[in-house]
Amino acid sequence: MDLFGQEVIFKPDIVPPPVILDQVKIHNDDSSLNSADIDPSPPRRIIAVGDLHSDLPNTLKVLKFAGIIDDNREWIAQSEDECSQQTRSNLFLISIHLELDTTLVQTGDVVDRGPDTKELFALMRRLTYEAPKFGSDVVALLGNHEVMNMQNDLRYVTEEDFASFGGREPRAKDFSTSGDLGQYLRSLDLVAKVNGTVFCHGGITPHWAKVGISTINQSARRSLFSRTPEEGSLNPVFGADGPLWDRSYAQEDEKTICSKLTEALREMNARRMVVGHTPQLAGIKSRCRGRVVLIDVGISKAYGGRLSALELFADSAHAIYEGPIRVKLPRAKAEL
Repeated sequence: MDLFGQEVIFKPDIVPPPVILDQVKIHNDDSSLNSADIDPSPPRRIIAVGDLHSDLPNTLKVLKFAGIIDDNREWIAQSEDECSQQTRSNLFLISIHLELDTTLVQTGDVVDRGPDTKELFALMRRLTYEAPKFGSDVVALLGNHEVMNMQNDLRYVTEEDFASFGGREPRAKDFSTSGDLGQYLRSLDLVAKVNGTVFCHGGITPHWAKVGISTINQSARRSLFSRTPEEGSLNPVFGADGPLWDRSYAQEDEKTICSKLTEALREMNARRMVVGHTPQLAGIKSRCRGRVVLIDVGISKAYGGRLSALELFADSAHAIYEGPIRVKLPRAKAEL
């Protein structure tokens, strides 16, 4: 029993077979992107949401109490510089100031274990389109389950999910390199850095930090457009210790991971890492004095329906729970 009043046994995904790093050479050519934020104009507020696993109702609840959408599922987070005469339901607001107000980051695993994959991706794509009209932004990242589906690994797809696409064949076509959803997914990154915080699904070890954010994303995208899923799966970026599957920051002892984390953050010129992938059944967890935050709380009813989001400002971090209830987290300080 946890603070959500629920009891769930965590069954981890079956990890991919190990890949020998020397089999595929990846060159670090992105030192410039490791030394500066991707966003040229950083947001005042970041909301990060972990694994959703095909649960639309619970996703909507989280986005509502985090102040991202309203009851009509429309984007409402906007900057103080928006025209005051405009109502929040107007999707054609013109930003007076270029500084972003809110960035919503979703760290992957929208798909699998539930019935709402198609609707959830439609929601994320629409919010990505709407957010800039409110002086805001959406960063959607790939999780291991998105990649599994693109590589035809369908072990965790439900029958309701297949049916929502009209069957197995139409779903496979939509996830393919020529499909509408497949092309959208292949446009997403594995890793993003926003205002000094690195976001990814599993975790960035020192090895992958040295490889570099841009190189990781470019290499993954090339592989996902490979002629066959088998060919693309050979890329070590999709391996058990890669950014999608690594669980070390959630599972290893603090002495071990804090040293490793410091090295990785130094390589990426970042002060904090935020990851999903490994369910935290007691709620959002901060480790290493706030320098890594674990945000997969099991939002989907497949994991117990624990609802939470991470809120970051320049000088503070909070876990937000239904209510809404805000719990202060340690402020990450760079140790470069």
